[in-house]
Amino acid sequence: PVQLSAQSTEIVSRMISSASSTIKSEVHLFSSQTHQLNDDVDLDSYVWSQRAGRLLQLVSALSGNDHSHSINLSVVGLDNVAIWKESLTSTGHSKLGDKLFLSLIYVLQNIKDDTERRKFIGLENEFSQVLPWIFMSFVHSKTTLSEWNSEMVSRCNVLLNILGGVEKCPKDFVEVCCEEIVKIIDKSMKSEVDEETTDPILARGVIVLDWLLGICCGDSKEDVDKTIAFAADDINPNDVKKGDFLWYVTNPRDVDVKCLPVQVEKIHNDDFPNLYFTIRVQSEKGEKKHAERQTVASRLRRQQFVVQPSSSSKSRERNENSSFRKHIELKIVDNLIRPYTSKLTTDHKVTVRTQTASELLNVVIHRCGLSGKRGLGSLRYDVYQIISSFGSNIRNRLEKSIVDEETTLLIRCFSIALGFGHLTAPHDNCSHLNYTPNTTVASMSNLFLKDEIDEDVNSVIDIPFRKSVLMFLQVSVMSATEQESIHLMKLIHEVASKTLDNISSSKIADSNGLSLSNLTMKVLDKTQTSICRFPRSDSSISTLDAEQNNISTILRCFVNIWTDDQNENTALGKYMDEIDSTIFEHGKEPSWYSSFAKFTIRNITTPSDHFVEAIFSNSNLICQTLNSETKRWFGFQLMMLLVNFADKCCTDEDPDISPKTEQLFHEWKDGMDLDEAEELEEDISVSARWLPQHIMNELESWDKHPISYDEADSENKAMARMLEWLICLDFLDRSAAIDMRNRSHISSYIKQTGATRAVFDVALKYAKLDNNKDSSSWISCIGMEQKDFNLSDVCTLVVFRSVEVLPTLVKTWWTDYCPRSMQNTISQFVQLRIAPEALRRELVRINDATNLGEMKVNGSCVSREVTATYIQDECQLSVVIKIPQSFPLRNVEVDCKKTLGIGEKRWRHWSLQIMRMVNKDDGSILNALMFWKQNVEKEFDGVEPCPVCYSVLCVKTHAMPKLECKTCKNRFHSTCLYKWFSSSGKSQCVLCQEPWSGTKIS
Repeated sequence: PVQLSAQSTEIVSRMISSASSTIKSEVHLFSSQTHQLNDDVDLDSYVWSQRAGRLLQLVSALSGNDHSHSINLSVVGLDNVAIWKESLTSTGHSKLGDKLFLSLIYVLQNIKDDTERRKFIGLENEFSQVLPWIFMSFVHSKTTLSEWNSEMVSRCNVLLNILGGVEKCPKDFVEVCCEEIVKIIDKSMKSEVDEETTDPILARGVIVLDWLLGICCGDSKEDVDKTIAFAADDINPNDVKKGDFLWYVTNPRDVDVKCLPVQVEKIHNDDFPNLYFTIRVQSEKGEKKHAERQTVASRLRRQQFVVQPSSSSKSRERNENSSFRKHIELKIVDNLIRPYTSKLTTDHKVTVRTQTASELLNVVIHRCGLSGKRGLGSLRYDVYQIISSFGSNIRNRLEKSIVDEETTLLIRCFSIALGFGHLTAPHDNCSHLNYTPNTTVASMSNLFLKDEIDEDVNSVIDIPFRKSVLMFLQVSVMSATEQESIHLMKLIHEVASKTLDNISSSKIADSNGLSLSNLTMKVLDKTQTSICRFPRSDSSISTLDAEQNNISTILRCFVNIWTDDQNENTALGKYMDEIDSTIFEHGKEPSWYSSFAKFTIRNITTPSDHFVEAIFSNSNLICQTLNSETKRWFGFQLMMLLVNFADKCCTDEDPDISPKTEQLFHEWKDGMDLDEAEELEEDISVSARWLPQHIMNELESWDKHPISYDEADSENKAMARMLEWLICLDFLDRSAAIDMRNRSHISSYIKQTGATRAVFDVALKYAKLDNNKDSSSWISCIGMEQKDFNLSDVCTLVVFRSVEVLPTLVKTWWTDYCPRSMQNTISQFVQLRIAPEALRRELVRINDATNLGEMKVNGSCVSREVTATYIQDECQLSVVIKIPQSFPLRNVEVDCKKTLGIGEKRWRHWSLQIMRMVNKDDGSILNALMFWKQNVEKEFDGVEPCPVCYSVLCVKTHAMPKLECKTCKNRFHSTCLYKWFSSSGKSQCVLCQEPWSGTKIS
């Protein structure tokens, strides 16, 4: 503030009044301009806030001279309840809400002091009546129709944080806000509007009330004298270590139950941050050890008997709010719940108000806790009776086979009241109230698990009804016992399978199918979590086939039904200094994204055979998702999991070969010798046994259909190709680990497709072959934690993996097709970045190998030498493989001179064997050493090597030499001999030079 003369003060006051009127008039125009708001809403809000900020600075400067002026919402026109209310109800409420949010936050950002900000918003002096409406306006409008998620109130948290956090706000601020929200909801529920119309004020009011009570009261806890509530001994899940000895609470509802001594066997983080544990009960006095079971931290204790200390910080904090909590829960129940749930009969029509009352039941139970008196006449008793009335009315209707809209809405309200989490945070209200929904579950089982469902009933079981049933089953399974869980799992899979079948067969419109399949997936995920608490039994195993079918159908929904259209989102928050503008990214992903991410991560972290089988049966469809920016992370991670279990999925049966590949095979074999054609056919057959058809069809098309970089989606196509190539290379690696012959077959097939050249054409366009860059960024660029793949890093990884897995094909490409301007760059990158890491990983594979037998292998990344020693018939055989720094662009060298007791001719043959396999047949060092070992064993058994390749076993097929020359009696591999004929242009024996007239030896 500055001191001004009276005349100057009057002039400035007039200027402030004029500027304030102008600013306010622009605020009034916000609602009338909603149809004109576009992507510039962020800039418009910022410009307006800068002018409003300068006005507030002027007001602040004058405050020392004229106390009639103070900075508050009214100065800039944001105190008008009507404009905030308009953002809830108007047609263009989304953009209007964005503009109001940005304008207020930008104005607050201009005020640098937290105290001044709170004064401006109306917290320091008299409570501002507009604040509850501001919070309701800040609720994400698009999420009010979906299931609850924390992003609904992310903007509310932003406002609270920029005001300094709840700690710096007045103590009664949240309580007063709650009171005002209750009044707003009460008034809206009593208003004369269409009972069938969804009221945005009710929806947003309930969301904000749940959020505010969460800040004020937290989550509800059971009373100390009625259950085990050892707050002083509560275990932090993050503090539990494998091997810890703890006490397990067998029944948390019974305070007198015995606690069992247990040891932690395993810590599971697939539902992070919600950890759970595998425990083993310790034997006592000769008792047999119990089977392992799974549990959560709330069922574990560090002491067997613990007294709840009255001075615990949690108790003190709870006692401070106990009077308000009791007051607000009574007010909510009396004014907002009882009047709309007291007439629940089979003839009563369920309205929007009944559904709102159900949401508020969850708020009262979850946030307030109903921790007062118990028994007849208590508030807790009344709430229990309301919950029970929902269940009894549903049972009555189901027993009479009344499956209509009213029954559907009743089940929906029942599920919400039990803590499903629609507009309010989910919670296990069944456990909290000691309510058991078994009788209602039984009524549903009678409806769905009959051997024959009445045709009349089956015809009216529509999609909304199934959706409500799934909501109810999700909350029921959260608190179920082992036997209850098994029964529930049967019912869930029955309902889910019929629902998903309808969705996948396109019987449901896309929007409904998306919502319902998303819910079904969440229910199945909850079921998996619930059943994991108990050891697998014969009863639970009987449901696994249904589980596999449902998982498979969910994957088909992911591919075919769930669209990757992102929610409407504008570039907002670009001018924020103190606030993380990523809050505007919330809701950008499709509605199925977060729940499917949780489902995928859980099943990838602890994969079941059924999940892997479901991926395998849908692998071609999943590969197609690599072309979708939204879906590709899921598709890639699912396929990488399949790679790890590929040997279990592949069979010895003849693989299915796609018509496209069959057609190409007939084109390729034209002009080939019969043996060459048969060899190519075997290459395709082996490849089809390991590679998905979609991957093979893509590889076959790349050479003929290069990417046009002028197209808008060229980078998207490039990313898809690179990921498909990486999947192909991983399948090749996995197949070679099972049988080294697979490497030769698949690499020969890839060579035939010409895919290597197409891959490097794309990779070199985007890869950054920077020798100074830390390789860790591109080495780990496709890990589980990388939700967004970077094209440059992925292409760099493609170069690395191609060199590592297909060294011979890469060398051929480098020699014949690589642009001269890039040859030196690639050579340097191979030498400095790829070769050291590739050798390190190869040495790790050698150390991990379990099939070396008596052969000992040692290697060094410094000397770049690998030494293998093997004793056969009292002869010590030794091989030293020297790997150049630029391998595979330069050939490896092999030295067998240290071998004792073996003639020079033989060890020279062995050297040639190894060099040929590594330098010319895409073999790894480990494969070459294993192949050498097998050859040595055959030679010591008296088998002569093929004179062409100097090997007893054919490098590609591992067959023995079976073509014998009638003149000199030497035997050859058929593939070696025909390659000799082709390259020499002669049909004479390699050794005796007589016209070939050999015979095949069986």
